[in-house]
Amino acid sequence: MHVELADFIEAFFAKCWASVRAGGVYDLGAEAAALVDAVAAPGVYASLTRRLAEPPLTLLHGDFRAANLMVDEGGAVVVYDWQFAALGNGGYDLTYFVALSAPVEERRRAEGALRAAYAAALAEASGAPPPPPEALARDANRGVLLGLASFVIGAATAGDAPASVATHRAGLERLSAAALDWGAVPRDLV
Repeated sequence: MHVELADFIEAFFAKCWASVRAGGVYDLGAEAAALVDAVAAPGVYASLTRRLAEPPLTLLHGDFRAANLMVDEGGAVVVYDWQFAALGNGGYDLTYFVALSAPVEERRRAEGALRAAYAAALAEASGAPPPPPEALARDANRGVLLGLASFVIGAATAGDAPASVATHRAGLERLSAAALDWGAVPRDLV
């Protein structure tokens, strides 16, 4: 949630989306492409970033997904790859994890329990009541749209190595499916 870079990243994202859309390597389908078009509209990305940078804030990993976790010999979960760490709304990391860590059908089966566990842990850690479901859904929708933009940037800039293409294809598919499943409408979230 680097608010100070939001306008710059928004312009870069729009160029990356034009490249990805024209390149023919990543086919998101018409509905998902229209959703990314809406996120790439002037002012949307920067506004979503600013909204997810409003208090309460927490430390964000920025790329929190199963691929960036490992379990050590003692069973402790170790999180690595902290290059995108920032302060922001915890819903971003939650959304990133939920949307990217499993294939779409598995995510659909598990997401309710993951959101409930997150809300309960947040309440326990803060001593405050859990966030209302509508606030959690709103933050998740903002986060999934920003995550989708992040993967568009990655797809446009990471090159054409098969592993990179596969990672970005899976991420774009999973994030766009989550955004569509959750009814994320950019104009309602800015």
